[in-house]
Amino acid sequence: MLDWLMRWPHETVSSKQIYQYAPRAVRSNRETAIKTAEILEQHGWLSRRKTKTRGWRVWEIMRRPVVFPSVEG
Repeated sequence: MLDWLMRWPHETVSSKQIYQYAPRAVRSNRETAIKTAEILEQHGWLSRRKTKTRGWRVWEIMRRPVVFPSVEG
């Protein structure tokens, strides 16, 4: 999901957008999508934004470089 978020063209993402557009493994059910977003929030990739409507979930995407380790072999 992190790879998908880095390619997402908007600054924010809602739970509804995750259900519709995220990778299939994440959108298998609502609870999985929310838990995945909360894990990314804990690791600093998403920041929860306040909404006017109760029950809506919207996160701001915290874009930063992703460093892939090199493996010598």
